[in-house]
Amino acid sequence: MSACGGDDGGFFVPGAVSIYQPPAGLHYERNAVVYELDRQIEPNAPSNDGQIIRYVVDPALPDGLQIDPVTGVISGTPRVLADPALYRVTGNNFGGSVTTGLLIAVKVRAEPPANLRFENQNAVYTVGRPIPLNVPSVEGGAVSSFTVQPALPDGLVIDPATGVIAGTPRRLAAPAGFTVTASNSAGSTSTVLQIEIRDQPVAPASLSYQEPKALYATGRPIPPNLPHSTGGAISAFAVTPTLPLGLSIDAATGVISGTPQGASTAADYTGDGQQ
Repeated sequence: MSACGGDDGGFFVPGAVSIYQPPAGLHYERNAVVYELDRQIEPNAPSNDGQIIRYVVDPALPDGLQIDPVTGVISGTPRVLADPALYRVTGNNFGGSVTTGLLIAVKVRAEPPANLRFENQNAVYTVGRPIPLNVPSVEGGAVSSFTVQPALPDGLVIDPATGVIAGTPRRLAAPAGFTVTASNSAGSTSTVLQIEIRDQPVAPASLSYQEPKALYATGRPIPPNLPHSTGGAISAFAVTPTLPLGLSIDAATGVISGTPQGASTAADYTGDGQQ
């Protein structure tokens, strides 16, 4: 074997093998990424087996992004929107090359949602009765998901995509707060719903008065005539026809009181108690 000196003082050895091994296993910290328009990206660095002396990418990265030809790090600030596309990064040395694919998209910068509210912020529902849909409203950016903590009362559910609360309560539940959060990639907003689950009401069964046949004197205050009822609680009382002048019925308690202002003939008056 012989060696010949070159003009630059180097040597050429016939049959010599390159000291470089082909690179292998090229990949990036993030192989599929979505960047926001006009927001500086976090540098995306490669790793591989073997020494790479030069990196190239095909096709060219979206405007504003660049690859360092020596380190392979991708950095920059995207300046244009870009649909998801595959970019092939190749690392070379004198022994060969290795290629990997990157999926990159550039989208409009997301705006966080704000001011989440529901049609019914203080809801009272009844066991066994389907509730009216409780629909949220939100300002700002589009919501990607809704969540609630703690879990809603048994039988009620929240749609994670729309935030609508629906269902049929299965059990009684004392008034409690439930935090609903609307989120997207840019942030979140929350509101607290108050929800109570009550038992089904029982209808009033009967209504009577202490003095069902009363005789009063003109100009003298009458003793209050108190009602008595069975069944469910009464929330409103009414009477027909109108009581004699000077007498009245308390719409909340049903008590008849007052001072008669004139004579009247005997008549029947019907008291009505409603739930």
